[in-house]
Amino acid sequence: MKLTVVRAIPIALAIAIAGFFVSGVDRFKNAHHGFDAVVGEAAWLGFLVAALAVIVLVAVALHRRRRAAIMSACVCALALAAVAGASTRTIAPSVTVTLGSHGPTIAGPTRWHPGPVRIGAASRLPDQELVLLHFRPGYSYAQFQADGVLAQGHTPAARAALARVFAHTVLDGGVNVFPGTPASFTVDVRPGTYYLGELVLRPELTPIHVAGRASTAQSASAGVVTATDAGYRLAATLPARGTITIRNAGTQLHRLNLIPIKRGTTRAQLAAYIRKTGGNDNAPAPPFALKGAQLGTSDISPRRKMQLTYDLPAGEYAILDFNHDMKTGRADTLEGMYAVVTLG
Repeated sequence: MKLTVVRAIPIALAIAIAGFFVSGVDRFKNAHHGFDAVVGEAAWLGFLVAALAVIVLVAVALHRRRRAAIMSACVCALALAAVAGASTRTIAPSVTVTLGSHGPTIAGPTRWHPGPVRIGAASRLPDQELVLLHFRPGYSYAQFQADGVLAQGHTPAARAALARVFAHTVLDGGVNVFPGTPASFTVDVRPGTYYLGELVLRPELTPIHVAGRASTAQSASAGVVTATDAGYRLAATLPARGTITIRNAGTQLHRLNLIPIKRGTTRAQLAAYIRKTGGNDNAPAPPFALKGAQLGTSDISPRRKMQLTYDLPAGEYAILDFNHDMKTGRADTLEGMYAVVTLG
């Protein structure tokens, strides 16, 4: 049987559809090395080549004015396949990190595509932080490590080293988690090298390499909390379960912690407690504090944002920034970095 232009179109279309379906299989879609990665890339390339072939064949057939209705249907089918294939290949990678006494354990790829990436965190120990960061041009991980060692202490040299660390390090986002209260955060990443882990006395960070096609999938946000240098801007009520956006619109590092408090507690009561304790985060708990699940973010650099996905009991919570001014040592809570919010 002679292979004509019209007969070649459904063959090329079938190859294109098969290519995008195979490339969308999780096993191949999220692989970054080995046989699975080769299959995924080959399937995606096959889809693109076959799609181009269908377009060319359709154009030729239309030019010859044969079976225009069939050609239009093929074009529509190809458009749907292209949209589906594109959405399939742009799912943000998902990574889960468990924090424990032996450091962070990462489950998931360490090679990411540019765009949003969702990172889940769970902890076996109380008050553990997971952070994603990268360095400004001209500053290396080796320099970061060296400055981290020099920064231990209260000498002028230690303060200078600490200043270099914060001047050249961008904290993209992270979470402060407790046992039984896992959470995840989503940030946009660009081509380059990032580091994921814990900023402890001896930082335990895993390099993350970002390259390739950009991903676009991102969770919808049910609320926004904006941190300035003088306080938080947010709605009176946020969801007890869901995803919210955290923005740092200030000029300094900011964070937030959600701590359960008794219903009816006012911002004025919270302010009085902060003034009484001088913003000391190790001060005795106030009478309006409740025991229960709590959660927070790690430090976020100025002009950065992240999404926080969480599940907390409904009720009222204090929002606090436990940071201190790098120059004066004054607690950020004394500058107004506190709020009361209802989760429900």
